[in-house]
Amino acid sequence: MRRPSLPPLAGRWPAVLGVVLVVLLLAALAVVAVQVPVLLRAAEGDQRRDAVLQQARQIAVNFTTLDHRTFDEDVALVLDGATGTFRDEFRAGVEQTRALVTQNQSVSVGKVTEAALVTADEDSARVLLVVDSTVSNTATPDGSP
Repeated sequence: MRRPSLPPLAGRWPAVLGVVLVVLLLAALAVVAVQVPVLLRAAEGDQRRDAVLQQARQIAVNFTTLDHRTFDEDVALVLDGATGTFRDEFRAGVEQTRALVTQNQSVSVGKVTEAALVTADEDSARVLLVVDSTVSNTATPDGSP
């Protein structure tokens, strides 16, 4: 009785499968090699974005939180985080603000409710913030937003 003939690759399937698996593995490694730096840069970008937003939030809270009892410390916090013309303008108005805050025994507490990064480069960023501040003073002892 004659044996049926096998297709040409039938006896070589394990070898062909091995080659296909090696090619797929090399392709996967190539994709990973290309994507890892991209993912790392994205993670660094996310970390930078988060740090910028956190710093902007803190500056806004510092700016909108002033207490007549701790005025000098509060102003120092604002000036430590401020830059450029904002710093100059804030510093120029400190004494006038001190007089109003002290005279009215004002306490304001700021809170950032929303924050978004608009643009950023290596040494600057533009951030949009929504800030609420509750203020109490001699005229409004219970506070008013």
